[in-house]
Amino acid sequence: MIAWARYPYEGKVVLVTGAGSGIGRGIAQGFLEQGACVAVLGRTTDSLRTTAQDHPEDRSLVLACDVTDRSEVERSVAELLARFGRLDIVVSNAGWCEPSELETFEDDVWARMHAVNVDAFIFLARAALPALKASHGNVVAVSSVSGIRGDWNQFAYNATKGALNAMVQSLALDLGTHGVRVNAVAPAFTDTQLTRQRLEDPEFAARLLDRLALDRPATPADIARTVLFLASPDAGYITGAIIPVDGGTTVFGNASPTLGHNVRRPGSTTARNPPSAFRVFSRGAAVPGQRHRRDLHPVPARPGRFSQRAYTPARSAPFGRRWSPSRSVRARPIPALRR
Repeated sequence: MIAWARYPYEGKVVLVTGAGSGIGRGIAQGFLEQGACVAVLGRTTDSLRTTAQDHPEDRSLVLACDVTDRSEVERSVAELLARFGRLDIVVSNAGWCEPSELETFEDDVWARMHAVNVDAFIFLARAALPALKASHGNVVAVSSVSGIRGDWNQFAYNATKGALNAMVQSLALDLGTHGVRVNAVAPAFTDTQLTRQRLEDPEFAARLLDRLALDRPATPADIARTVLFLASPDAGYITGAIIPVDGGTTVFGNASPTLGHNVRRPGSTTARNPPSAFRVFSRGAAVPGQRHRRDLHPVPARPGRFSQRAYTPARSAPFGRRWSPSRSVRARPIPALRR
């Protein structure tokens, strides 16, 4: 069993893209275990059949489809509606990732990544929307923590996932009056067949674990449990949310380690700079590898020292909190950088 909790999915119809392996397979099997009728959609028929093989045939539908082709997506949704007569939940999981360095990045790689990570979501949401309005259903997108902040050599992938997050939040506003909720989960590195080879590299595994509070990478079941909750009536007042399912990865990214020191988790032998390197200023110039608290605004100061203007929250109707200047503080000298 993927989930301990039981949800009222009997009689509900779910569409999951990218369901032939990894996270998509875990999500599809989670809904099938809960009694839902599930259409598994992907490029390879054999892998889709493997996903659904241990569940009743009358509650599963295999749909071979290229999600980057609008006509194929519309055909698949029509076939689902012809089979089950309704659609309650759409899980947009299909994704594509390649490393990207600006100097060597190729246009066709960008086109492919944008098509799978951005265009496919639009095609799917648009094709399913009439049925979702009729059922007061919901959409759950599988995004990534890479859409929340930057990564080294991933600017293109991060851009597409950031765009997906923005679409999820905007559509939540647009579709809320129709009773349709739109949310996303944002996994970090997940142990699947496609990524297991990287985990077998001891150096990579050590660096990965150094970023995880829970001492292990995610599994597809971890992501599936969150999707099962978000799509359920228990999450009926949640929409527009981007929920990290990341073992603490994004918490680590918000940490503020001592200036001038590499980040090292207690007991770890791996020293590294923080994943999101905020910078402080000396003589008005950026100092690589240094950080300041996010609630402090850096300003140039006299040589050898830096000052920061502190900000405190102030109430301002009707827009809630606003940051307002309060006082200047003198900080200690910047310690020497460790190499």
